[in-house]
Amino acid sequence: GIIGGAGSKSGVIGETEIDYEEGTFTAIPADSSGNVDTTKQVVGQYTKVGRMVTIQFGKANVTTSGLTSSDVFRVNGLPFASNSMASGNQGWVGVASTARIPYPANDDIVATPYVVTGQSYIQFWKSGMDSYTGDILVSELNSGGSDYAVSITYFVA
Repeated sequence: GIIGGAGSKSGVIGETEIDYEEGTFTAIPADSSGNVDTTKQVVGQYTKVGRMVTIQFGKANVTTSGLTSSDVFRVNGLPFASNSMASGNQGWVGVASTARIPYPANDDIVATPYVVTGQSYIQFWKSGMDSYTGDILVSELNSGGSDYAVSITYFVA
């Protein structure tokens, strides 16, 4: 069978109906205490095919205004919560293709965004030298502003 024509929001492959949706969402910098910085929010794009969602967004000059410095840095507002994994309430869900967060302590840090299991937000895992591994905290963002560009594919329930 064939998926519906150009611009179609659903279609059929053989006997299986395909759920297809695309749209925008608002990505909002936040901390793990629930504080948000709506002055630095940005519109992202998403495509959902069945249970698989791909999102893309980016923001330049993210600052920490109004966020708690000792908390984990997050980006709230994903269009769909990720599926839940059986073990625990946090995990790595999805595939991240891009992230850039200037990290003031060490230029060799790599920031990998991940969707937290069962949630609709992203956190960033830092890796590099041994002492610089873990979730990026608000206090660890570049004080002059950090940039990020993210593309992640993840699954929803």
